Amino acid sequence: MKPYQGFMIYTVPSLSKEPKETSRYSALGILAILFWSTSVGFGRTLTEQVGPLRAAAWIHLLGGTVSCALIIVRGSAIEVIRHSGPRYLCGCGGLFAAYMICLYLGIGLSADRLEAVQVGLINYLWPALTLVLAVPILKWKAKAVPLSLGIGLALFGMALAAWDPGDSPALFSVLGRRSLFPSLLGLMAAVAWASYSNLSRLWGKSEAGSTVPVFILATGILLLGLATIFPEPGRWTGVALWNLLYLAMVPTFLAYLFWDRAVRRGNFILVASFGYLTPLLSTLVSAAYLGVQPGLRLWIACALVIGGAAFCNRAFEGQKTPQREEGR
Repeated sequence: MKPYQGFMIYTVPSLSKEPKETSRYSALGILAILFWSTSVGFGRTLTEQVGPLRAAAWIHLLGGTVSCALIIVRGSAIEVIRHSGPRYLCGCGGLFAAYMICLYLGIGLSADRLEAVQVGLINYLWPALTLVLAVPILKWKAKAVPLSLGIGLALFGMALAAWDPGDSPALFSVLGRRSLFPSLLGLMAAVAWASYSNLSRLWGKSEAGSTVPVFILATGILLLGLATIFPEPGRWTGVALWNLLYLAMVPTFLAYLFWDRAVRRGNFILVASFGYLTPLLSTLVSAAYLGVQPGLRLWIACALVIGGAAFCNRAFEGQKTPQREEGR
């Protein structure tokens, strides 16, 4: 297969106007986003029962074992690793693990379920940040005004989500909040995933198979080590096992495999831009599953994050994206 050339004009084009192969991989990225929208609700339920480190460890151990077994059965495991290149394996692998640790710790350490939804919303700054970071990392050209406005709106939405109504309105008194740490973890997760998405496209060879199964399993092993060093109270129940199975197979195994294919060989801006619906989808699903009412403040924050990502997307209208670099 030929590498994706990326010479299209983007306003968020439809899949039907793309080459068949590109459309297929773009559709996989959209499915991944839909799967991720369920992560916060299911993840919070599991971390409440077994602890954030132990929950994240077993999610990735199970998902990573299944996905690695799949590439071993196909006989492509050695080739996948050999052709991926050290930059991709170390750089993207490290960012993948950092994202998972920050996300699950942020959700698990939240004071209550509503704050977990807020942390999930902050995490979904990544669609806007993915497009912003495409400028320095992928050398894409963007219009300064809509890009600045977009990231400003998104960050304002993040601050509003992190703000406790009981705080002083001055800068939302964010630095004085007891629950600042989960919000910071959500922001760190967003930065890590936006960086991973761009560097995966820059360094990952389009012909090489996906290394995501290795990343998932390695993350699980790392988290299991941390969970051993820092033991957490909790017990496994039928509900916990169901949440574990779902999270390991759908938002982890399938979603990350689909996303990796999409950012390597799909319409990158279409997939990243579709992600600006993820805050709304995640907030809706999480609120329903966890039985919480987000309130007007969080919905306004959600709208700001979505609007920010939409403005970031507009910054690339009429621009041609350069050819992707092959990984070494």
